[in-house]
Amino acid sequence: MTDKESSTPREPDACGPASAGTGSHAEPPAPIGIEAAPSGREASEASPAIERTREAAENTSAIRSPWWSLPVLALVAAVFFYSVRPSERDQQFEIDEAEWLTISIQSWQQLTGDTSPLAGLPAEKLPLPENANLWKLGIHQSTFGFMNPMLPKYLFGALAKAGGHEQYSALVYPRFGSERPIGKERAKQMVVPPRRGARMLVLGLWSLTAALLAFCLRPVAGWPGALAGLALFCASPNVQDAATRVRTDVFPLCFGLLALCLAQRKSQHIAQGRLWSALGLGLCAGLAVGSKLNGALVAFCVGAYALLTWLRVPGNARTPFARGPLRTWLLAGGLCCALFMLFSPHLWPAPMEGLRDLSESWEGDIEHQKDRYGERLGRADDLAGHLRLGLIGALGEDEPLRALTGAPLGAGAMLIGIGALLLALTGRIQTPSRTALTLLLAYLLIMAVGTTLWLPFGRRSFFLPYGLLAAMLEGAAFGLAWRFAQQRLQRSRKLTAQ
Repeated sequence: MTDKESSTPREPDACGPASAGTGSHAEPPAPIGIEAAPSGREASEASPAIERTREAAENTSAIRSPWWSLPVLALVAAVFFYSVRPSERDQQFEIDEAEWLTISIQSWQQLTGDTSPLAGLPAEKLPLPENANLWKLGIHQSTFGFMNPMLPKYLFGALAKAGGHEQYSALVYPRFGSERPIGKERAKQMVVPPRRGARMLVLGLWSLTAALLAFCLRPVAGWPGALAGLALFCASPNVQDAATRVRTDVFPLCFGLLALCLAQRKSQHIAQGRLWSALGLGLCAGLAVGSKLNGALVAFCVGAYALLTWLRVPGNARTPFARGPLRTWLLAGGLCCALFMLFSPHLWPAPMEGLRDLSESWEGDIEHQKDRYGERLGRADDLAGHLRLGLIGALGEDEPLRALTGAPLGAGAMLIGIGALLLALTGRIQTPSRTALTLLLAYLLIMAVGTTLWLPFGRRSFFLPYGLLAAMLEGAAFGLAWRFAQQRLQRSRKLTAQ
């Protein structure tokens, strides 16, 4: 080693100060999982604080993937999704597509002042109540209306407007067109022109989600695990189906992974309560819940990231709690709530009353759908029902390994993934960043538990988060098994050399 190399300081830890002893006489650290035997004096002087500092001494460059790889991975996923889409889908509407396009075109026009929510309704639906909230009337009374936040609808509607497509009819919804089947079919035909642009937007977001999944796995399981996770995610039939359909399920998943990626890369700044990192997390959470109500799970993840990154810092180097996690919670939480309000215009006149109406309408609609579809799809009325549906969603026909091999290998692979992640957390398997690993485990836990407890009945689209979680666990199993094999090989070579 030259003098220049020996004097180069080590990069600081992702969540703590750089380790001392980087001079020319410093011994290189033993790999995680290969424990060097300390001398008697070192053993007597060892303390939990020193061990914690050693654990926190992670190379920041190990968790940084080159940003150019993100669009490359997204492009690969996009090409795959586009190539596997059914050709007949171009000629017909899938379930809910016409409804989402109709409400999106209307919502954008109403936002820009070009139309009323009562436009296009039958004559008997036209009377306007006095002091009415226009974002809760007419077309917004459908399931796709005020019970769903506006961000995806604004994007779909803006795309349609940019393409010059402004026609729509509320007869596409059963409550308005059930007695007019011919009018319903005509209403669907009105939104055929903007369908392709909306589908391309959804396909792009699913592709970005696949790339972000790989980015979040890379600092934990390396590139082998990251690429395996991406491939498994794309292999899920449920994901392939959703990637070419005009639906909003992708939005909270994409923003949730974006928040996790930000937390892994900026863990030190988040632990210190830095302004821009906190606002970045709040932006991701706000966009998630501004897309779908179950995007609120991302807000819980963000709260966990703020606390866990702070706890990962050795006690003598921690920022005070009020300037660390508490500050991040307040900044991120405030921005998240502001964005949710921004994309929920029906709440503007009376927020508390609007939230109460939203809750009552949501519960009523879910009960109606349970009665309608529960017998065929399965319903969850208690904890056992939620767990049963969760297992179906996680291990059913859309599970990635099962879809690839036809064999029920998913349960075993996911258990191996969980075990490998826990072994990596204890240091028995080498991983580039234990802080990134901790945040990934928090994401998996919150999303799995939250999705399972939220499931009302067994609709296939409700199971989409399980496809993402399964791909992450199975990708982690492959990547960490690869690392463990390398670790054992290095140890064997070391023993042979001695």
